Amino acid sequence: MNTTVDITLGHTPRPLLSTGVHLAAIVAVGTLVSLAWVGAERSSHQAMQTAVQTYAPVSRMTTVTLPPVEIVWHREQSLIAKPGQARAV
Repeated sequence: MNTTVDITLGHTPRPLLSTGVHLAAIVAVGTLVSLAWVGAERSSHQAMQTAVQTYAPVSRMTTVTLPPVEIVWHREQSLIAKPGQARAV
C-alpha cells in the first residue's frame, strides 16, 4: 500500500530493529568516535612534544665561523636612468 494510505488508516510503520539494538548501535558509534578522538589527541600531543624537542635551543649548539669573503669583481653601474637624469644612448 501507499504510505499515505497506511497513515490515514491508522497503521504506523514498525521499526525494523528493536529499541535495544538502536541503543546498542548508538553506544557503539559513540564509543568509536570517542576512541578516534582520544587517539588523534594523543598523536597530536606527541607530535607537538617532538617538534618542541627538535626546534628548542639546546646546550649542544654548534657555532660555525665562516671564512672571510674577498670581493674579486664589481658590477658595472646600472643602465637604468635615475630620476631627473637623461639616459645616455
